[in-house]
Amino acid sequence: MLRASILLAGPVLGRFGRVTLPPPGGDVIGLDWRISLADGRRIVGERAVQGNLDPAVCLTPFEVIAAHARDVLDRAAGRPGHVFNLGHGVLPQTDPDNLRRLVDFVHEQTAAGVVVAGAHPGADA
Repeated sequence: MLRASILLAGPVLGRFGRVTLPPPGGDVIGLDWRISLADGRRIVGERAVQGNLDPAVCLTPFEVIAAHARDVLDRAAGRPGHVFNLGHGVLPQTDPDNLRRLVDFVHEQTAAGVVVAGAHPGADA
Protein backbone atom coordinates (compact mmCIF):
# COMPACT_ATOMS: atom_id res chain seq x y z
CA MET A 1 0.00 0.00 0.00
CA LEU A 2 1.25 3.46 -0.97
CA ARG A 3 1.40 6.02 1.83
CA ALA A 4 1.19 9.78 1.26
CA SER A 5 2.13 12.83 3.30
CA ILE A 6 1.79 16.53 2.58
CA LEU A 7 4.57 19.07 3.06
CA LEU A 8 3.19 22.58 3.51
CA ALA A 9 4.79 25.99 3.74
CA GLY A 10 3.12 28.95 5.32
CA PRO A 11 2.20 30.56 8.60
CA VAL A 12 1.92 27.26 10.47
CA LEU A 13 5.46 26.15 9.64
CA GLY A 14 7.06 29.53 9.08
CA ARG A 15 9.33 30.10 6.09
CA PHE A 16 10.03 26.91 4.18
CA GLY A 17 13.76 27.55 4.14
CA ARG A 18 13.86 26.85 7.87
CA VAL A 19 12.36 23.38 7.52
CA THR A 20 15.21 20.89 7.57
CA LEU A 21 13.64 17.53 8.40
CA PRO A 22 11.59 15.46 5.96
CA PRO A 23 7.98 14.84 6.92
CA PRO A 24 7.43 11.51 8.66
CA GLY A 25 6.24 8.55 6.61
CA GLY A 26 4.81 8.57 3.15
CA ASP A 27 6.05 7.14 -0.12
CA VAL A 28 4.69 10.15 -2.00
CA ILE A 29 4.97 13.65 -0.59
CA GLY A 30 2.53 16.34 -1.73
CA LEU A 31 4.15 19.75 -2.15
CA ASP A 32 2.22 22.92 -1.47
CA TRP A 33 2.54 25.48 -4.32
CA ARG A 34 4.75 27.71 -2.15
CA ILE A 35 7.51 25.08 -2.09
CA SER A 36 9.82 24.79 -5.07
CA LEU A 37 10.22 21.29 -6.46
CA ALA A 38 13.97 21.52 -5.88
CA ASP A 39 13.55 22.41 -2.20
CA GLY A 40 10.87 19.76 -1.75
CA ARG A 41 13.05 17.05 -3.28
CA ARG A 42 16.01 18.15 -1.17
CA ILE A 43 13.96 17.74 1.99
CA VAL A 44 12.14 14.49 1.16
CA GLY A 45 15.06 12.73 -0.51
CA GLU A 46 14.33 9.91 -2.92
CA ARG A 47 10.59 9.82 -2.30
CA ALA A 48 8.18 10.71 -5.07
CA VAL A 49 6.63 14.17 -4.99
CA GLN A 50 3.35 15.53 -6.26
CA GLY A 51 2.48 19.13 -6.97
CA ASN A 52 2.71 21.96 -7.23
CA LEU A 53 0.65 24.34 -9.35
CA ASP A 54 -0.93 27.20 -7.40
CA PRO A 55 -4.70 26.47 -7.48
CA ALA A 56 -5.44 30.20 -7.93
CA VAL A 57 -3.76 30.03 -11.33
CA CYS A 58 -6.74 27.96 -12.52
CA LEU A 59 -8.93 31.06 -12.11
CA THR A 60 -7.01 32.85 -14.88
CA PRO A 61 -7.31 32.59 -18.69
CA PHE A 62 -6.13 29.24 -20.03
CA GLU A 63 -3.04 30.73 -21.69
CA VAL A 64 -1.81 31.76 -18.23
CA ILE A 65 -2.67 28.34 -16.78
CA ALA A 66 -0.74 26.60 -19.57
CA ALA A 67 2.32 28.81 -19.00
CA HIS A 68 2.34 28.03 -15.27
CA ALA A 69 1.79 24.32 -15.93
CA ARG A 70 4.67 24.35 -18.42
CA ASP A 71 6.85 25.95 -15.73
CA VAL A 72 6.01 23.18 -13.22
CA LEU A 73 6.75 20.51 -15.86
CA ASP A 74 10.04 22.19 -16.77
CA ARG A 75 11.04 22.32 -13.12
CA ALA A 76 10.17 18.64 -12.70
CA ALA A 77 12.44 18.12 -15.71
CA GLY A 78 11.04 14.68 -16.50
CA ARG A 79 12.49 13.18 -13.34
CA PRO A 80 10.84 9.95 -12.24
CA GLY A 81 8.63 10.21 -9.20
CA HIS A 82 6.82 13.45 -10.03
CA VAL A 83 3.02 13.60 -10.15
CA PHE A 84 1.70 16.86 -11.57
CA ASN A 85 -1.22 18.30 -9.61
CA LEU A 86 -2.45 21.38 -7.85
CA GLY A 87 -0.45 22.34 -4.83
CA HIS A 88 -3.47 22.39 -2.51
CA GLY A 89 -6.80 21.41 -4.06
CA VAL A 90 -9.32 23.00 -6.40
CA LEU A 91 -10.91 26.30 -5.47
CA PRO A 92 -14.74 26.17 -5.61
CA GLN A 93 -15.02 28.95 -8.20
CA THR A 94 -12.68 27.19 -10.68
CA ASP A 95 -14.16 26.66 -14.13
CA PRO A 96 -14.28 22.87 -14.73
CA ASP A 97 -13.38 23.47 -18.38
CA ASN A 98 -10.07 25.01 -17.29
CA LEU A 99 -9.34 21.84 -15.31
CA ARG A 100 -10.19 19.60 -18.28
CA ARG A 101 -7.94 21.66 -20.52
CA LEU A 102 -5.16 21.58 -17.92
CA VAL A 103 -5.32 17.78 -17.66
CA ASP A 104 -5.25 17.48 -21.47
CA PHE A 105 -2.33 19.93 -21.67
CA VAL A 106 -0.24 18.03 -19.10
CA HIS A 107 -1.01 14.69 -20.79
CA GLU A 108 -0.05 16.10 -24.20
CA GLN A 109 3.17 17.64 -22.91
CA THR A 110 4.35 14.57 -21.04
CA ALA A 111 3.27 12.05 -23.70
CA ALA A 112 5.08 14.06 -26.37
CA GLY A 113 8.29 13.84 -24.38
CA VAL A 114 8.69 17.60 -24.34
CA VAL A 115 9.64 17.55 -20.66
CA VAL A 116 13.42 17.81 -20.78
CA ALA A 117 15.82 18.30 -17.89
CA GLY A 118 17.03 21.89 -17.85
CA ALA A 119 14.53 22.98 -20.51
CA HIS A 120 13.49 25.99 -18.46
CA PRO A 121 16.17 28.64 -17.85
CA GLY A 122 15.26 28.71 -14.15
CA ALA A 123 14.63 24.96 -13.84
CA ASP A 124 15.01 23.59 -10.35
CA ALA A 125 18.02 21.36 -9.85
